[in-house]
Amino acid sequence: MDSTYTDLTGALARFASSLDLADVPTDVKADARRLLLDSIGCILAAARTRMAPIVHGLAEVLGEGNVASIAGRKQRASLAGALYANGRLAKCMDLDETFPVGHHFGAGAVVAALALAEVRKATGSQFPAGLDRGI
Repeated sequence: MDSTYTDLTGALARFASSLDLADVPTDVKADARRLLLDSIGCILAAARTRMAPIVHGLAEVLGEGNVASIAGRKQRASLAGALYANGRLAKCMDLDETFPVGHHFGAGAVVAALALAEVRKATGSQFPAGLDRGI
């Protein structure tokens, strides 16, 4: 691998791991809250679609476990299963965040942070920092 990429990745990792939530600008925090709520809304809306049972079934293939929640399902799943299912549900209706850039990057970060927060029993105050640090 090119050392330029390694240096950039290391610099980004150091920045993210040392970031204090108090130093994040207010407008960035507002966008993060919007992204979080948008992603959760998309997941919950999709939990009642015809695709949801299929997604739930595929989540079971990704391992047994009782560690993380899947929207619209009482039974918990493996971490991999919950990550897949909630991520797929977040994109199911193609309503996830597209403003202002027209891309769907946020849902992956949100479902990963939610699942890891649940597994690690993170507090509400730890969750926002986990969106950029993997809880």
